[in-house]
Amino acid sequence: MNDPTTPSTAACGLFRPGHSVHWIQARLTQQDPRPHTTVEVLGVTGQVITLGTQHGTINVLNHDPARLSTIVDRHGGARVLVGHHVLRLGGGFLISVSDDIEAGLGECTTL
Repeated sequence: MNDPTTPSTAACGLFRPGHSVHWIQARLTQQDPRPHTTVEVLGVTGQVITLGTQHGTINVLNHDPARLSTIVDRHGGARVLVGHHVLRLGGGFLISVSDDIEAGLGECTTL
């Protein structure tokens, strides 16, 4: 459910963790039987997103922190992290995240 005033992900052609969510990945996220982790977006520093869980904090990466921050500002920070490297945010947004902080994300490819 994209709001036309929210920045689009259309500029990135990579469907790797931390870049764009592929439609198959989005579908699998809805069907994933594993327990989902309730998280709260605590902060964004560069491409690193700090998420609070009931067990502490975790850091993940996303290539477009400005878009994520815009969504969190509009819809709040408490959301769900599910398998397949997807952070489900308010407003129906799915954000791809990578938990491989050491490897980084690399450059986006343009469509």
